[in-house]
Amino acid sequence: MRHRSWVLLTTALWLCGPALTPAQAQTAPAQNQIESYKPDFFASARPSTAMDMINRLPGFSFDGGDGSRGFSGNSGNVLIDGKRPTSKTDYLGAVLQRIVAADVERIDVIHGSAPGIDMQSKPVVANVILKKAPSTTIVTQASAAATTTGRIMSGGVLQYSHTTGERSYDLSIRRDPNYSNDMGTASITEIDPSGTAVTSGEVRRGSGGVIGLNGAVKTPLAGGDLSANTTLQQSDYSGDTDYDASANLQNYSFSSHNRNGELGANYQRALGVANLDVELLQRLGHATSTQLVDDSGVAERFSNLTDTGESISRFTLSYPLTPHLSLEGGAEAAYNFLTGTSLYTQNGTVVTVPSSDVNVNEMREELFAQASWQISRALVLDAGLRTEYSTISERGDVSQSRSFFYLKPRALLTWTMSPNALLRFRVEHQLGQLDFGDFISSVSLNQGNVTAGNPDVKPDQHWQFEAAYERHFWDRGSLTVSLLHQEISNILDMKPVFDPSGDYDTRGNIGGGRVDRLSVTGAIPTDKFRPLKGGRITLSLAWQDSAVKDPLTGVTRRLTYDDAASYSVGFVQDMEEWKSTWSVNYNNGWKEIGFRLAEVDRFFGDPGVSAGWTYKPSANLNIGFSINNFLIARRTRISDYYAGARDVSALTRTEIETGYGRPTFNFSIRKTFN
Repeated sequence: MRHRSWVLLTTALWLCGPALTPAQAQTAPAQNQIESYKPDFFASARPSTAMDMINRLPGFSFDGGDGSRGFSGNSGNVLIDGKRPTSKTDYLGAVLQRIVAADVERIDVIHGSAPGIDMQSKPVVANVILKKAPSTTIVTQASAAATTTGRIMSGGVLQYSHTTGERSYDLSIRRDPNYSNDMGTASITEIDPSGTAVTSGEVRRGSGGVIGLNGAVKTPLAGGDLSANTTLQQSDYSGDTDYDASANLQNYSFSSHNRNGELGANYQRALGVANLDVELLQRLGHATSTQLVDDSGVAERFSNLTDTGESISRFTLSYPLTPHLSLEGGAEAAYNFLTGTSLYTQNGTVVTVPSSDVNVNEMREELFAQASWQISRALVLDAGLRTEYSTISERGDVSQSRSFFYLKPRALLTWTMSPNALLRFRVEHQLGQLDFGDFISSVSLNQGNVTAGNPDVKPDQHWQFEAAYERHFWDRGSLTVSLLHQEISNILDMKPVFDPSGDYDTRGNIGGGRVDRLSVTGAIPTDKFRPLKGGRITLSLAWQDSAVKDPLTGVTRRLTYDDAASYSVGFVQDMEEWKSTWSVNYNNGWKEIGFRLAEVDRFFGDPGVSAGWTYKPSANLNIGFSINNFLIARRTRISDYYAGARDVSALTRTEIETGYGRPTFNFSIRKTFN
């Protein structure tokens, strides 16, 4: 693999060709690490939203954030007027979708760091600068999705925005379908140790929807700028599966109902040459789910109810010590809680599963300081240290309290080698975040899996070492090659629990390991080939190797669900004379493996192809049509089941489930009034 990697890198560098012309270099990385893209750069694509523009930035890969608790290090890599939206329930991509492209003055792409910009540990950040001119905009959008099984699902958006100078108001309501493309028929083949095979079938059905209400306001206040936002969201889904073999489950049904609310606020004010930034956030959630199995003579039920909450306060003070050196420091405090109850019954009799009644809360404080130093016109160093202290307390089936303290240093060196090429070197200690769902038991009745809650789980830790090379070419072309090595301790994975009530799986810490990853992303313009004028080829390739000792066998293996290779290749072309954009994308599918106490699961997905066409007859009208998975990609699960712990027990059967993802046809029409 290493030989192929160096061949690929050498070939890519050769493709980049000579240095850019002065006209082209205006959109390449400048010596001050900031590149600006004005609306005329995106004109040929006729974008409707800020998200459309972000997707066209050369060498930029959108990161919406991981949704983890807290703000520090968990935010996305796009700012709006220099600030991140104080929101986590409302996905960053959805926020950018609500910004009309006509309201964008320019987008700055920042490499390494820049004065007054909180990079939040991101090596590259895009800053969307909005116009201040008075405007009122109403956006309406209707959409529909249909599958080959005959299901038709609808959605829609209604949005109002008003801007007057430094003040702005936004309100939107949307409804989206909630569905999975693996609905329909599938086959299950069970093979016993003697090789005898029995095949049966299954039929899956499911539907649901998501309704969201978003509001935001921005206004000057007491010499500074205040922005506030609120989100209310409800998500529902229900589905069932019928089996046609008497030896298997006859019917399995599932339903879930989730409600979430969020209120966030951000205040910024200049204090002389320094700048103060204060963020507040409150989130609350309520979720219920129920699984039912109806088999002749056996009735199983598993229900789960959780209430969650998160309260965050964060302040940052930044100070430009010199024109080339800026300092930043601050603190963050967060309180999180989860109250959860789960109940598992068989024929009305309660089955005891460890940690089924849980009340867990976390109090976390973090202090941070960092410096950005412009060593020279070509060299920038961004370095910092975060200290985290947290206490996790649990009540219910287990009562205990644990405290943790961690240091999280980081250093990023960015070297602009030429107007169209740069190198980045990063060293960072990252701390994983515990999933409160790991504290409470769960059951998957259709797979027959019981997972016990784990009150003793600890966060995983990652030492990351990364080198990345980025080059721009042919005006809109880009290539980024990254090499990443991670040394991980306290890896979180499935491990056995031997309890008086039975033997179970749980998610816990299984020791140390490593991950090595080579990734290549790029965009190659095809303007040099006249029939493909306005087009570009997009590439995303990754090769990954990992190692950890299996907690049962002690044998070194890959991390669970770690895909060794993934790639996608796409082509998109803007046809100005047709006022249209069309695209096609191919991905190589997936190969993953999971390990449990008495089970090994392998998952395979065939390559998939999607295509789309968008017609934009005017700046205010957008009509889109797309087909996802029109090759009808096959999905396969191969599960080996053992009589007990798989390291010492005999194989009892192998189950092969094969189904096909259904093509989905999507249509949307978007109209903007201003």
